[in-house]
Amino acid sequence: MEQKLYNQFQDTQNNQVPKTKVSYMSQAYYKPEEVMKILKMPRTSFYREVDAGTIPSEIEVGRKRGRKFPKEAIDVYATLLQQESRDNLKFEPSTNSDLWARVQNTKVIYGDEDNVDYKRVLEWKRANNEIFMSVKEGEKLVGGVTIMPLAESTIHALISGKIREKDIPNWAIKKWTEPELSVYIPTIELVASGDKAIDHTRGSFLIRQTVRWMISLHNQHDIRNWYAITTTNEGEKLAQHLGFKPIQNVARKGYSLKSIEEATGLLKKLLEQENRGIPIPHIAEQTELYEMRDPQNPVIKR
Repeated sequence: MEQKLYNQFQDTQNNQVPKTKVSYMSQAYYKPEEVMKILKMPRTSFYREVDAGTIPSEIEVGRKRGRKFPKEAIDVYATLLQQESRDNLKFEPSTNSDLWARVQNTKVIYGDEDNVDYKRVLEWKRANNEIFMSVKEGEKLVGGVTIMPLAESTIHALISGKIREKDIPNWAIKKWTEPELSVYIPTIELVASGDKAIDHTRGSFLIRQTVRWMISLHNQHDIRNWYAITTTNEGEKLAQHLGFKPIQNVARKGYSLKSIEEATGLLKKLLEQENRGIPIPHIAEQTELYEMRDPQNPVIKR
């Protein structure tokens, strides 16, 4: 009996399942190809990590083939990898390289007709170097936000369809230190990875940090009105959840918010929590605000 228990202990230590247990184990397993897809790993890297014991697996005693990948273990491991990815996300001012990448990403979606070219973007940055923020995973750009104080007349021209974003003149971009500002949010965008779970994590982080930035701007500057234009269902949903109201009888889908303090939606709740020193929650987990329905369309709003 002692020898049998010892052998079973050794099997467990070696990630092996005793043959006596195999017949009645009802645990579900993934195929190797399924695990590679879940973990987004090439075949060589996958088997290297399997051999190293990094990826959880089981194999019968005395066999070299037939290794199995229990769903429960793989799902837990994949979740932890996603958590590590979220912990590696950062929200910081956009560099010129970030802006170049953002211009290229937008061009892929909209083409040249509605795209703001790189020269124009740098001119905007010269007018106000605090209007662009990037989301990065390590050094990789995965998302970006633009929030700019803009002349009220220019915002109305945008919403009415008289001009497009690429036509915004330099003089219309204000400094944050000026009084009675009107603020326009032209872009909140995510670079889609093609993996729904990864995009959900990144998108939730992007929205949460954007809200925090909005609250920070509200607390530091004299902002009178907020405006946005949406072109996707996700953008409309986001605007409504943040308390923005649709502007009637205009050419484009414009939304406005007179003041963050007057918001009736999620933004008001988050502002109250921020003012009380309560950390802003993981927005997508609580409201399912962000859902990547079309992995080919990486733009949340615009």
